[in-house]
Amino acid sequence: MLLHETIIDARNRFPDHVAIESNKESITYEELDCSSDQIAQFLVEDNIKTGDKAAILMEKSIEAVTAFLGVLKSGGCYIPMDISAPTARLQYIIKDAKVKYIIVDMKRLKLAQELRAEEQIRIIVIGDDGENIPDNNQLEVLFCNKNSNDNSYISMETINENELAYILYTSGSTGTPKGVSITHRNAVCFVNWAYEYFQVNSDDVLSSHAPFYFDLSVFDIYVALKAGGRLCLLPPAVSAFPSSLAEYIAAKGITIWYSVPSVLVKLLQYGNLSSVNLSRLRKIIYAGESLAVKYLHQLCNLLPAVQYYNLYGPTETNVITYYHINPKTLEGFREIPIGRACPYAGLWVITEDNKAAGIGEKGELIVQSETLMPGYHNARELTDNVIKEVNIEGIPPGEYYHTGDIVLIVEDGVYQFVCRKDNMVKVNGFRIEIEEIETVLRRNPHISECIVKYVNDSSMGNHLKAYIQSTHTLEAEEVIRFAKQYLPEYMIPYDIQFIETFEYTERGKIARSML
Repeated sequence: MLLHETIIDARNRFPDHVAIESNKESITYEELDCSSDQIAQFLVEDNIKTGDKAAILMEKSIEAVTAFLGVLKSGGCYIPMDISAPTARLQYIIKDAKVKYIIVDMKRLKLAQELRAEEQIRIIVIGDDGENIPDNNQLEVLFCNKNSNDNSYISMETINENELAYILYTSGSTGTPKGVSITHRNAVCFVNWAYEYFQVNSDDVLSSHAPFYFDLSVFDIYVALKAGGRLCLLPPAVSAFPSSLAEYIAAKGITIWYSVPSVLVKLLQYGNLSSVNLSRLRKIIYAGESLAVKYLHQLCNLLPAVQYYNLYGPTETNVITYYHINPKTLEGFREIPIGRACPYAGLWVITEDNKAAGIGEKGELIVQSETLMPGYHNARELTDNVIKEVNIEGIPPGEYYHTGDIVLIVEDGVYQFVCRKDNMVKVNGFRIEIEEIETVLRRNPHISECIVKYVNDSSMGNHLKAYIQSTHTLEAEEVIRFAKQYLPEYMIPYDIQFIETFEYTERGKIARSML
């Protein structure tokens, strides 16, 4: 099965059901299928080749999802872009991915033209009839006709399930983002499992809180489409205020909520949940970070009828473990387990002395999974560093993805996250390689050395802090302005501390633990 076939099947079963709702706009399954057909038809006529890359440069919208589906139907691979990221970062991704198309709405046309470094890159504008677009023979214009009934553009048999469906760019330890390549087979395997395990149906209303360039959005979009349910795209203004968010969940009748834990904590602290009607909410799912047991207690007391789940998995594998939380047993946990392996994943743990871990032991989690990426895009060496051959007694020989996560086997087949093996951290669910931030800051000619740390502070909350050693008098605002030229908002260390010199270990490395 191919990822975009979810919409074709849903259209056949529920043509008049609302598929996606955004602000005051909505689109039915029939309209969504037809609109995405128009994009696919345009791309096929433009001679798109299987595997060609299309960067989607749009805010979260119905048009963006339509573009995803259209690219998939044409045999292409889409790349959701962070429109708030610095231009330099976007340019790097477009060059690294060897993008053939940049698909935009009118709001992003100027930005797309700035990013189009290569003449062969085509810009496609969706949702405009061309009258407002300046004359430019390098600019291709597409007008989506929602009333079209033609979906006979291409035979699905021409697309192989092992072709790339999308690429998600994440923070990279080398100082530049890296592209996680996901095939149709990878994505569909997860979507099918989530659809069945969570028993999602056509009456469900799913939230879409995560940005489209974040892997949590794969569940939101494609599980909703597979079920024939309704996907509600949360407006940014609503997401920013917990009280508005709580009212939105109630007003839209959200039945399945999926987000990072930090959003749930803000809802608990500032959302005034007891004052809104959340009777339709039946499942709360979180992933990306750990959620303190005390907050789960509060949620369970406020919403006792809701079922709670903790999901875990790097972007490279999507979800590979799940844990259904029993409120009656919460007292026995200091940390909530990440749970058991999904049926498509095989998990093992390697101890520090290179042995297979048993119950009560901890080590690095390694995985073989049908959802595992074929590799980082255009980065063979990076791929080889994490997907490696394992020959250890007690573990079936073969290639495994090394997650870099240290876990504890708390009981047979149940795992608990302990810490990271390297300097990768998560802030509000976003995966951040500390080295990338440090590499960027060191480009500043007045910064001789820097260290960035993840800080859990009761007053400021979880955040990034930069320790700066400079050769020139600098202000914190100057450092932040410099970082914003290269890093997305969620990677900016706003907590800046200037120091005269760092302490070093006997091996000549900066003593991070002393900061």
